[in-house]
Parts: sequence; structure tokens; C-alpha cells
Amino acid sequence: MQYNVIVTAEMRQSLANPANIDISSNVGKLLSDIFANQIKIVSEGVLRSSRDGRIILTFTGEESKEIRISFSKKDPGLIALTRSDTIFKNSSTIFLEEGTRRRCVGKSLTGDHLEFTVLTDKVDNRLLKSGRLILDYSIEVCGVRAENSYLNLTVVHDQTEETNKIIK
Repeated sequence: MQYNVIVTAEMRQSLANPANIDISSNVGKLLSDIFANQIKIVSEGVLRSSRDGRIILTFTGEESKEIRISFSKKDPGLIALTRSDTIFKNSSTIFLEEGTRRRCVGKSLTGDHLEFTVLTDKVDNRLLKSGRLILDYSIEVCGVRAENSYLNLTVVHDQTEETNKIIK
């Protein structure tokens, strides 16, 4: 089964504080706001279900780069997130499961292999029930937190295609 959908995504990425510097909360918030990359995307996408029970959502992110999110109906708490808008030469896939740390390997723009770790703080997958998905995770390189990422996603069915079928 396949549906055309409208995806609204709020994505926030920020550089992590690699040194534990004791700074006031006001200064910390200011630095976080300065170095944060926050975007909101409204995009057409496709939500489909495969025969083996896998749910796959694809949509276009920043600079026309594809983002793919998939999970099994049996285990909606384990998310595979594939993005082509990364520092890697090719698209990279990370696996997100709340409270877990996973090792990943990507190929950098220079062709070198780069090992990194993904620590997932939150997975709130209500995509099939209410069209919402929240992911909160961080990327560590060589044991040092390099980036914090947050994704808040809302999906609604594109009614125009279904309406057109009814009219015809």
C-alpha cells in the first residue's frame, strides 16, 4: 500500500559542547542559539507499507536531499534513518532506538572510512497512529559528542489524489 503524504519536519542540529565548561544557563542558551541549525520543511512525500510489514516514509529535505525513515510494524521503536545531506560521500543510515548507543561507519568526502557512534535519547514513534514522530539523538566521533540532532515530524495524507478519484 502506498500513500502520497505531506510531511512537516522541524529539524534542529547543533554542535555539542566538547568540553565541560561551567557556563551560566543564559550564556549556554545564547551559544546554543548561535550555533544551532534549525529548519522547518514542508514537503511532499510517500508513505508505503511493504509485504514484510516494513513502513517506509520518504520525503525531500534541505537542498532537495532525500530523507528516508523506515521501521517494522512489529518493532516501531527501532528506526532506520537514511539521509543524503550529511558529511559523508554517500547517503548514510543510522539506527535509532531509545536509550541505545550504536556504532556506525560512513565514507567521508575524501573516501576515508569514518567510524562514529549514535546515542539515541528519544524515539516517540506514533507515525501510524497519529502521524507523528520525534527523534532526539547525538553523534559522537572518537568518543566526543560532536552534534545533537532533533527531528519532530508530522505526516498527513494528501487528500487531492483521493478527491480526484472520487470526482472522476
